[in-house]
Amino acid sequence: MFNDGTSVVLFTVVAGIYSNQKGFHILSFFQEFLLVSLGGILTGLIFGYIFSKIIFGLITESIK
Repeated sequence: MFNDGTSVVLFTVVAGIYSNQKGFHILSFFQEFLLVSLGGILTGLIFGYIFSKIIFGLITESIK
């Protein structure tokens, strides 16, 4: 997740600078990095929990 978050944030920052929409500020870089990284972790935890419950239910159902 660390590499994915870094590449997304770097692409966004470089694309924004290239298109003259925004300048580079270290604080906004870290804020966006934390948002992308923590959002990815949270999404992974939520989907992991949901799918583990689905798989557990399917396995339990097939044993009966």
